[in-house]
Amino acid sequence: MIEQTEHFCIVRNAHEFKQGLIQRAEQKTGKVMKGYIKRSLLALNWREMYYELMDWIEDNK
Repeated sequence: MIEQTEHFCIVRNAHEFKQGLIQRAEQKTGKVMKGYIKRSLLALNWREMYYELMDWIEDNK
């Protein structure tokens, strides 16, 4: 699913990979995100999504 090169990573099936990150965040907190939040996260780039997920996890512990 992830290929590394010397300078960057290529993620195959990026949409499914991002959904997996969201599911892990939900499992970690035991709470389910609303649909509009998931759609917003999926539209973000990787860095933005990571920081938003970390914030969401922190707010929902």
